[in-house]
Amino acid sequence: MRASFERKWVAHDRVVWSLSFNSDSTLIASLAFNNSVCIWNIHNPLHNRSLNAHTQPISSVLFSPHVAHLLASASHDTTVRLWNAITGQLLHTLDKHCQPIWMLAFAPDSTILASASKDSHIHLWCPFSGKWIAQLQNHDLFVVCITFSSSGQYFASSSYDGSVNLYDVRNSHNPRLIHVLRASHAVTVVRFHISSKIILGASSNAYLHAWNVESGALLYSQDTNPSGRLRSLSICRSYNVLVSRSDSNEVTVRDVVDASVILRLPVLIGDLAVTEVSPDEHVIITGGSNKVARLWSLKDGALIQELSVHQSKIISLQFSTNGRFFALGFEDGTIALCNYDPMWKCFQRNRFIPRLVFRT
Repeated sequence: MRASFERKWVAHDRVVWSLSFNSDSTLIASLAFNNSVCIWNIHNPLHNRSLNAHTQPISSVLFSPHVAHLLASASHDTTVRLWNAITGQLLHTLDKHCQPIWMLAFAPDSTILASASKDSHIHLWCPFSGKWIAQLQNHDLFVVCITFSSSGQYFASSSYDGSVNLYDVRNSHNPRLIHVLRASHAVTVVRFHISSKIILGASSNAYLHAWNVESGALLYSQDTNPSGRLRSLSICRSYNVLVSRSDSNEVTVRDVVDASVILRLPVLIGDLAVTEVSPDEHVIITGGSNKVARLWSLKDGALIQELSVHQSKIISLQFSTNGRFFALGFEDGTIALCNYDPMWKCFQRNRFIPRLVFRT
């Protein structure tokens, strides 16, 4: 595996909090918690644009998994907006929430868009027509994570109230609450296993939980201390393992079946802000205040490569859908695009494109 620097954009005048690639890996959307979304065309910088319609800071931006032009943005102005990211056209404004909207999730087939707001309300929408579909049962406290299963059959939401609500959404107009899964503390991250038969949740007391989706039975509740609270979870199909990042900057690979530790990456000095698994599931990439992206072998934890492309803290990281690129978002508003080659053959670098100034 080898990564190489491709190009930079001076994207924003503040921290790049979030990045999203579209389904054909030609566009990147970036978010800096202001009122605009920036769209970057990987192949033609003349088609870069800014989407401006929200009246308050944007908190989430997400491309459709299957429709290359379709982009959703959610804002503190209590609206979700759907865009044609290629033309910049505002397609629909979704208006049902009464409080700032924090997160979005698309169903795998793009037929449902879910939005969750500060008041714990979750709404389902048709992203093609912009029509409202349903409202899900509220949590008692703030919703912190929403996700669909890879099959599209199930939807889950987790909350500071220590619950995970699990729904069958095959009939999206009448979603059925099938289980309320309980933990003793706030469940801050929730992920479905690729089989859709297991759901995993990480709680604020540093416990990792797993439940059977069909029965709702608790499979295990594993204390991950002294690692601290788990900040992220990624589940890998190839090895049937999950990769987690904790408050203590520890990145751990665990067996999904019993949460036993398979390997730990070396704990490095400095804050670790991002951890991502490559689409081919060969590499873990980490980055943070040390300003270096590090590529680690998922198989044995060996350090493969260190990539330094910009002298600012790495805040966000996203792989392209086709697995050929990854983008890094930095604290100073810069975005860097990097090639990723799992076969150790460097991709032919595109003709040099000068650094672009594109601020919002």
